[in-house]
Amino acid sequence: MHTVADDIPLEGLPDERLLELGTAEGRIFVTRNGRDFAPICRRWAEANRPHAGVIVIWTLSHRQYGEIVAGVERWLDRIPDPDAWRGIVVGL
Repeated sequence: MHTVADDIPLEGLPDERLLELGTAEGRIFVTRNGRDFAPICRRWAEANRPHAGVIVIWTLSHRQYGEIVAGVERWLDRIPDPDAWRGIVVGL
């Protein structure tokens, strides 16, 4: 499957642009960068601009990969419909 992200180098892109790309592809965005993405998501909500969903990893370190995967899977099990994620921000 070919995606927009395949054509665009993602490294160094502004955070808001990354969220725009994920939204354009209907992808739920998973990030450890809550400090930057929480305000972006707030601005989008205030502007009635929905994204495809965001999962912010607040408390787990990079080394806790298994816990991160399990947490993301739990959220996806709770909200299995991708359309239901529109504009939702949750945390791990």
